[in-house]
Amino acid sequence: DDCSNMTSTILSDGPGSGNLDSIKRNNNNVYSAGQVQGSSGDYKQLWINGISYPVGEYAKGGRLYDMIVDDKTVYLCGYEIAENGAASYDSKLWIVLDDKTVEEVVLTKAPDIGQYEAYAYSVCFDDSSIYIVGYEGVWSTAFNPMLWIVNKQTHAVQTIEIEITPNSCYAESICEYNGDIYISGSERGSSIYSAAYWHTKDGDKTKLYRESITNSTNVEHTKSIAVKNGNVYVSGFETASSGVNKKRFKYWKNGVAVYLPDAHDTSLLGKMFVTDSEDVYIVGSIKE
Repeated sequence: DDCSNMTSTILSDGPGSGNLDSIKRNNNNVYSAGQVQGSSGDYKQLWINGISYPVGEYAKGGRLYDMIVDDKTVYLCGYEIAENGAASYDSKLWIVLDDKTVEEVVLTKAPDIGQYEAYAYSVCFDDSSIYIVGYEGVWSTAFNPMLWIVNKQTHAVQTIEIEITPNSCYAESICEYNGDIYISGSERGSSIYSAAYWHTKDGDKTKLYRESITNSTNVEHTKSIAVKNGNVYVSGFETASSGVNKKRFKYWKNGVAVYLPDAHDTSLLGKMFVTDSEDVYIVGSIKE
C-alpha cells in the first residue's frame, strides 16, 4: 500500500510525557487509549478522532493496556492504584458509552495483604459478555493468570484462575474465534519462562485447555494472539542467557516458530495483526 500520504496527529502536548497502548478504527472513527503525565501523576485518557475524554480517577493513576469498540461503546482494561496504598493495584474495566459516560467495573480489588498487584491486559467480547485477561498476586511471591468474564447487561464479574501453579504465570492477550476464546501467556518452570496458550472448546468459555508452543531452551514470553481460518498465531520473543543480541522476535503458527529479522537486546515488541488472507503484521521498535 502507498504510505506516502501518512500524517501524524499530536493528541497531547504536555505538560509531561505521554504514551499510547491501543488504537482502533470503527465506523470511520479512530479511537486511541493511553496515559498522559500530569503535575502529580499520570491520568488515563481516551481519544476519539483526536478529542480527549478522561477515564477513571486522576488521583489513582494507573494505565490503560487494551481497548475494543462495539458499535459506539468502548471497553478499556487496565489498572489503578488501590485504596490500600500506592504499592497495590486494582484491575479494572472501563465502559465508555456513546454519550461519553464512563462506567467502572472492578475486576479484582487488591486485598490488604501487602503489595498485591492485579493487572488487566487484554479484552474481547461476544454478544453477551466481555472477556478480560491479566494476572495478579503478591509481588514478592508469584503471579497467577486470570480470566474475568463480565456480563454486558448486569456487569456481574465471574473470575476464573486460568492455571494454578506455584511459579509465576502470565496471561497477556485474548481473542475470540468461532464461539471460543484463545489466550496467550507464559509460565515459569523450574528456571525459565516458556510460551503457551489456552483455549476453550465447543463454546464453553469457563473451561480452558493449555497448549504448549515452546520450542526453545531460552526464556520465552508472548505478546499477542490471533486466530484466522482455524490457524492459531502467537507473537513473542525469546532471550538467551548469554551472547550478543540475546533477544529474538518470533511468532508461532500452530506451534511452529518463525523468527523475525533485525531484533536485538534493546528492541521492543508490540502487538500483532493477522489479515483474513493470513498476512502477519507485527509492530515494535528497533534502536539504530
